Amino acid sequence: MARASIITAALFLFAAVPAGAAAAEYTLDECISLALERNEKVKAAEADLDYYRGKYHEAQSAFWLPNVSATVMGGGPVAPESKKVDRVTDASNLGSLGVTGAGVIVQGSVDVVWPLYTFGRLGSILDAAGSGIDAATAGIAAARDAVVLDTRKAYYGVIAAREVIAVLEDGKDKLREARKKIKDLLAADDPQATEKDLFKIDFYAAELESRFQETKKGLAVAEAALRVMIGADEDEQVTAKPLDIEAGLPEPGPVSGHLGETAARPDLRALGHAVKARSSLADAAGRLYYPNLFVGGGLRFSQSSVQFDTGNPLVRDDLNYLGGAVGLGLRLELDVGIKLAQEEQARAELSKLRFQSALAARGAALQVRKAHADYVHARANWLAYKDGAKAARKWLAASMLNYNIGVGDTRDLLEALVAQAQGRIQQLKAAYEARVALAELELASGKGTGR
Repeated sequence: MARASIITAALFLFAAVPAGAAAAEYTLDECISLALERNEKVKAAEADLDYYRGKYHEAQSAFWLPNVSATVMGGGPVAPESKKVDRVTDASNLGSLGVTGAGVIVQGSVDVVWPLYTFGRLGSILDAAGSGIDAATAGIAAARDAVVLDTRKAYYGVIAAREVIAVLEDGKDKLREARKKIKDLLAADDPQATEKDLFKIDFYAAELESRFQETKKGLAVAEAALRVMIGADEDEQVTAKPLDIEAGLPEPGPVSGHLGETAARPDLRALGHAVKARSSLADAAGRLYYPNLFVGGGLRFSQSSVQFDTGNPLVRDDLNYLGGAVGLGLRLELDVGIKLAQEEQARAELSKLRFQSALAARGAALQVRKAHADYVHARANWLAYKDGAKAARKWLAASMLNYNIGVGDTRDLLEALVAQAQGRIQQLKAAYEARVALAELELASGKGTGR
């Protein structure tokens, strides 16, 4: 039982820092601020928002602006001979091949297509892009909430590990005092103490030292995890400022008070906006069957370094010209099979996302219930162990008093020491679990602090 009680200290393995300069201390709020500012998960979510803003600007351009394309090309050779319509020349047969004194030519074109009416297709794409921005914005809030929760866990882990170390150090001090007392009794040939009592003390002292070193390693791991969460440099040492981990554990209210607030969760809001985006894209796919009414125009030009004198005003000069036109157009693509497949895929993706959104909503309710039950259980354990630790302290005080006056035995003293350490460590463990469960409950019910 002694081992089980002391081993509990090793449950607080969370992480730490390389040895070196004195560690900088941060409050919980400071750690959260640094994590939100530096954490890669948040930055990745912000990059998603930039991406969807780009998609929105792309959709805006397609909706409001014409599609303009321009082509310019120059080269040669171009034959300089006159092209007579009443005879065949080498240039007529071979073009510019083998002709001496050839020149160069520059040709180009500009085409403009400006959609006037697409039966709502471009508007649906623009709506989808706007919903994508809303989903990405909610995604940032969800990422921030997750980072806040992870930072809280790491911070509470550091505090709990330090408290456990303090309990173990106190136990080591009490064992040293008991050992000194036994040695004094043995030196005085007092029958109250035996060599067997000394062996028991030494055994528990070795066991306690082993767990003490494990917990120190756990504290180091916990501080390293906290450093990772706040984005500190590898050579920077950080630790948590003192915090009463047992403060701020209110009486849990009914779970129904938390279930009605899950709609505010950013991850569910992100899914809702994603469903809207998919719905708009499905509508756009359903409008691919309709024609597009547009204004179109074009400009064509060509200029060469040589002139071809056809000698006939009815023959066109293909190398030197300038012309253009503007008009209304109607374009209809008749690949109905491909469009049917595209609409089918878009509708399937929409259905899939709707099912996922409904599942997430039910899962959110389950998360709230679990977090609430975890908090209720951990808080009840904390209160029970708090009473137990108080009783263990009284037991230890009485055992030490009896031992000091010669009416107690070593076994009772060691059992009291173990019970006192076990009760305090379990109390701290329950307080840590209650803190984490409360933070998870706030996140599950849409009260995260990362927004």
